[in-house]
Amino acid sequence: MDIIETIKSRYDGLTKKQKKIADYMINHIDKMSFITMKELSDATSVTEVTILNACAALGFPSFKEFKYEARKYLGLREKLFLHESGDLGVSTIPKYELDNKKELLKSIAEEENVQWENYYASLDYEALFRIAKEFVYRKQIVLCGRGVSKMLAEMISIRLAGCTIGSVVMDTELNDNIHMGLPLIQNQTLTVVISFPDYYFMTEKIAEYAKKQRQPCNCDYR
Repeated sequence: MDIIETIKSRYDGLTKKQKKIADYMINHIDKMSFITMKELSDATSVTEVTILNACAALGFPSFKEFKYEARKYLGLREKLFLHESGDLGVSTIPKYELDNKKELLKSIAEEENVQWENYYASLDYEALFRIAKEFVYRKQIVLCGRGVSKMLAEMISIRLAGCTIGSVVMDTELNDNIHMGLPLIQNQTLTVVISFPDYYFMTEKIAEYAKKQRQPCNCDYR
């Protein structure tokens, strides 16, 4: 039984205020993974104690456990959608492109070369130095991504380790990994969110959460 089914199965036994909270949870399930208790209290005009009591009435030992189940539900829902739609990010090369494999490979190489030239021509070196200082002076670094993006995050983490800079890699497709990594995202954490080639919904949610936590780094960059 997922979190929505759980809420609906216990709905009739809730008080009027608890039903108001339950309605908000169901109608805004996408927000529940990262919402704070204060934000939920403000949105529903009930006290935080009432929220805790509602969580207990719904069978969740704490508000944190409720958010964990909400995150798990969203992850499973997204995987089901990708499976049903068949949109797994795999492109098929048309048969006519394969008639001359050497020309195809040559055109790919030429296109890549143009992309690299455009990339280096557009580099903002001042921005690169600012970013580098963020990596040096932030108290902790969290690198987020899934699939190919996670591989890139791991590569960056290895390169940082070579510069004696520690970092943590969060797999945004693994619910337990997210649950353990979220407490690390605080106001002086540098959170690097990688979403390539697609914009995975949970990665976006973590980016939004990190942006809310983020405060300017009061570091001496000289």
